[in-house]
Amino acid sequence: GLAGALSRGDYPKTDAVLVVRDGVLVYESYSNSGGPNVLNDTRSAMKSVTSLATGLAIEDGAISSVHSLAFDFLGDLKPFANSNPTKDAITIEDLLTMSSALDCNDDDDNSPGNEDKMHPQQNWTRWAVDLPITPNYQRDSSGLGPFRYCTTGAFLMGQIIQPATHTPIEEYVEKRLLVPLGISRWDWPHSPSGETMTGGGLRLRARDAAKIAWTLANGGNWRGRQIVPQAWVDVALSPHRQALPDHPYGYFFWNYAYTTKCGK
Repeated sequence: GLAGALSRGDYPKTDAVLVVRDGVLVYESYSNSGGPNVLNDTRSAMKSVTSLATGLAIEDGAISSVHSLAFDFLGDLKPFANSNPTKDAITIEDLLTMSSALDCNDDDDNSPGNEDKMHPQQNWTRWAVDLPITPNYQRDSSGLGPFRYCTTGAFLMGQIIQPATHTPIEEYVEKRLLVPLGISRWDWPHSPSGETMTGGGLRLRARDAAKIAWTLANGGNWRGRQIVPQAWVDVALSPHRQALPDHPYGYFFWNYAYTTKCGK
């Protein structure tokens, strides 16, 4: 079983495995550099937190809908380089589905918006809003463009939530998500100029990451309290773009199907 596979070293880079059933932690195992109080680098899994923050900002009325124009929230940075009607038309949903017109593809080293080109910049927001658009960008019958994995878009989403809510993004996520879940320890990465990285890397204890996962599995509800609207959880976890032949993508959530003894 699971314990045997871990002890044999079948999954050598595993730091923590937790199983939550009906809101109760029923299995917990740590290895390598893991431990109950270790703040784990969750990498891009924490784009999901940015998705939840977006849903909460919409619930709070700070963003009217996923169809709101993304760059309207960043007016303090105007004029934008490479500005044109296609760029002006980028919506919140375009960012959430990794299908915006920004010329940004983390799987292409030559892409102007590749995440590795963002990290050395002093001011990531300035760099991101000035990116060119993808040549020949077109929306399909769903109203969305082609999928291209773009961490820069998830970073920009955090920078949009700040002016929309009139609250620093870290403070907003703390107030609306982390503290209501009883999470008290975390660590955000930052740009050289101090901007909060909402495209990944939020460090959390494994137990606290599990709280977020269970809350999602439970329709946004944690111990009888609706933390995130059920409607947002449903739409965020639903497929919106075909990212890979066998993996659709939601709102900063991958959509995987697993075959188990209990069915798919």
